Amino acid sequence: MKNKLQEFKRTWTSTTFLFGYVWKYGKAYVISKTIYAVLAALLSLPTVILPGLIINELSGAGDLRVIAAEVGMLLCIPFAGEILESLLNKTIARRGRQVSMKIKAQFFDRLNDIAYERFDDPDFEDIAYHNLDLVYEITNVVDQIGELITNIVSILTITSIIL
Repeated sequence: MKNKLQEFKRTWTSTTFLFGYVWKYGKAYVISKTIYAVLAALLSLPTVILPGLIINELSGAGDLRVIAAEVGMLLCIPFAGEILESLLNKTIARRGRQVSMKIKAQFFDRLNDIAYERFDDPDFEDIAYHNLDLVYEITNVVDQIGELITNIVSILTITSIIL
């Protein structure tokens, strides 16, 4: 139990450190990724709710205009959502590249400031390559947190429908 707690604490510390680093260089990236995550969850909601409403209207003495409006929304909302998501994806990708390039440039600037003799040490070289891998994957922290937000919002909305 203690090992799992220590492992969770280490993972939490690493994640918050990396997230803080991305936040320092790319607040707009983090905010746009969060907005995208919430919108992705909310835009999937009509495909859950509207079929039930259409079935309710069809099973009762439903008004044909209401049914047509619900079917229209069921068709149009996902299409509009895809357009909005594609626009946001372009912005997010551009901002993600900017953040990644800033962090990579800072990493290589710091690496150039280190004494050349340190590079002869194999342990130092392993640490440098490990950190280089982290630098190249640093924006994935925000991507994974965005997916977590999407999943949480989706679960909450579906749960609220059930309850």
